Amino acid sequence: MKKPHYRVLIAEDEKNVLAYLVGVLTKQGYTVDATANGKQALEQIAKHKPDLLITDGVMPEMTGFELTRLIRSNDATKDIPILFCSAASQEDLKEKGVKADIYLHKPLDIEEFCAAVAQLLGG
Repeated sequence: MKKPHYRVLIAEDEKNVLAYLVGVLTKQGYTVDATANGKQALEQIAKHKPDLLITDGVMPEMTGFELTRLIRSNDATKDIPILFCSAASQEDLKEKGVKADIYLHKPLDIEEFCAAVAQLLGG
């Protein structure tokens, strides 16, 4: 049985981290769109509503904190699963109002990352 095709959007301003995550997910068969900040991510979401958003917290132009609030407050995007990757603690993220489905602490454990992606995509 063929596995479903999923589109994943990654918002990450560290180029080496972004390139690594894109490579990992592409090898797993996902279509991956990559952006360097939350503003670009919102533009991509409007063009191609992703099946999953992976976002960093601190980015230029628009942070992941702002991005997740905007996504969750919009009826058209509120159901997009969000994987939030940050060096901040989960308590700090919750205090900032981040409403993600899964929080991962940076530096990322790639096996934990891949498991979280699979979980959010129903696999």
